[in-house]
Amino acid sequence: MEAALHARDLAPALAAISPGELASPAGMRRSAVAMLLSFDSPEPCVLLMTRAEREGDRWSGQVGLPGGHEDASDVDLVATAARETREELGFDLLAHATLLGRLPPIQARARAELLPLWIHPLVFARARHQELVLGAEAREAFWLPLASARAGALVILLGTALTTAPTLTTTGVGLSFTGATPTQGIVVGAG
Repeated sequence: MEAALHARDLAPALAAISPGELASPAGMRRSAVAMLLSFDSPEPCVLLMTRAEREGDRWSGQVGLPGGHEDASDVDLVATAARETREELGFDLLAHATLLGRLPPIQARARAELLPLWIHPLVFARARHQELVLGAEAREAFWLPLASARAGALVILLGTALTTAPTLTTTGVGLSFTGATPTQGIVVGAG
């Protein structure tokens, strides 16, 4: 039986990722996503959202991590992730979560097209409960149990049914959503 994942195990592993692995190519646009983990129950969970259907939005209707483009007003990518998570889900990362570390950035794809944008996944542990309040960019939000995802058997709290294909792999510290296909949309996130 696999040992349970704990926040105390993730922070040192994330800190061991070299700074060079965390940089995106110079001159490319950046975005940040919040991989918000909850360790409140025996089975750790990650917060996902289904994006609202919006004309002209490349990620319209997809399931993914809260986050978005870096604004000039953001002091760093933590501020970007915090602002976007607050706008999309009403969750205040700075007040109710602890930054555990960062995963290497990935180049954004939308509808199978590579974009000139790099997504920086930031890993947080929920420190305190806060009710989620969906913003205009979110249709729903739910906590995905990590062990259930690895096993392929998912119980989604807010009604998004996922296929039973293997959906989550863990390699060291990296959490990779590799094949989760909801009935509507695609799970996107850190790779």
